Amino acid sequence: QDVLTSDFWGYTGGYTLVGLQCGWRSPSRRLEITARGTNLLDERIQQHIFGDIIGRRATVGLRWRWDDGSNRRP
Repeated sequence: QDVLTSDFWGYTGGYTLVGLQCGWRSPSRRLEITARGTNLLDERIQQHIFGDIIGRRATVGLRWRWDDGSNRRP
């Protein structure tokens, strides 16, 4: 049984959500740099009737391996 009253029933408008993720890994595989973007068109997006508004977001990541990966198991 649905515990939400009819005040919470309904639909949200359609939307287009554009995201992008890219990255680069060094030839030695020790360094990896990534960039990620969500809602690049900066539209007002609400995925469900009582949900939060999804805004534009960008993140950058950096990963470093201390070992060179040569002692990995096959």
